[in-house]
Amino acid sequence: MPRVQITDNRGLEQKTGTGVALDSTIDSTLTINKHTIVEASTAHSAAGTLSVKIDKGIHHYPIIQTGPAHAASLATGAHTLTAANLATGFCTVAGNATNVAVTMLTRAQSILLFGGSSNITVGDSIVWSLHNPGATVNHTLVLTTNTGAVVPASAAGKVGSNAANNNTATAPGSSTGRFQTRVTNVDGSTKTIRLA
Repeated sequence: MPRVQITDNRGLEQKTGTGVALDSTIDSTLTINKHTIVEASTAHSAAGTLSVKIDKGIHHYPIIQTGPAHAASLATGAHTLTAANLATGFCTVAGNATNVAVTMLTRAQSILLFGGSSNITVGDSIVWSLHNPGATVNHTLVLTTNTGAVVPASAAGKVGSNAANNNTATAPGSSTGRFQTRVTNVDGSTKTIRLA
């Protein structure tokens, strides 16, 4: 296929070479109202080589990421996460006792989260946060497994309350945990790790 270039001053042009280029020196918006996959290549790059680079330029950091509006607390006490919860990127569950279970989503919900059975791919991942606004020390959230879902063990799976006292809390530190959930099987199985 010949190279196609779309520019803001000339429109659509055919160029020498292959592929598609979008060149703009003015503010541009690409709006897509469907589940969309932007794929850098049909073949993965060599092991140890990154295949995609997002060049923001020296004056364009950080990137603004637009997502759904921040949801109110999903629950006070135990809660099972859903695709809709994780799709917001920020989940709030208030701890109301010691070691409150926040259960990972089911495999069916994972498939839904990652675009359905025709789109889910091993290696796909989402980064999300779990916040505990609880006001009592040791009212800790504990990320809990579900069928096909592997979660961090011990302290890595716990999110302390907003009132955590590092001298007395069983889960000291921030009241917000940052996690990455990665697809390990197209049946919706996942592995979640703690990032921060």
